[in-house]
Amino acid sequence: MTYKYFFVLLALLFSVSAFSQRGGRPQTMISGRVISTEKEVVDFATVYLKGTSYGCSTNEKGLYHIQAPAGEYTLVVTAVGYKTVERKVRLIADDRVKENLVIAPLVTELGEVTVTTSGVSESINPHSMP
Repeated sequence: MTYKYFFVLLALLFSVSAFSQRGGRPQTMISGRVISTEKEVVDFATVYLKGTSYGCSTNEKGLYHIQAPAGEYTLVVTAVGYKTVERKVRLIADDRVKENLVIAPLVTELGEVTVTTSGVSESINPHSMP
């Protein structure tokens, strides 16, 4: 009789721990590719869901995959030398969402560059000439 209660309790603990690993909400997957406006792959860009700890980096092919609970999020993409992109996304329970993103290069212009030299002088020793 006590073994019966033990097994029921054990089964309950396993089901609670399995449920808690999913965060209590059904998981979904969002994935896609990040490319530039010049149609070039943007590798190692950071892609994340704003306000959460869910995110990743793109691989050398510009692909990313994020697993997160269902809900509405803002997908953010950042990369060195590119403008940051934000896009609203809705993740549906037990569904896969494909979201390809295009980001533009960040162009900055320099106003004026001034090159100066100070404290540099040259002297020629007349005795060392051949």
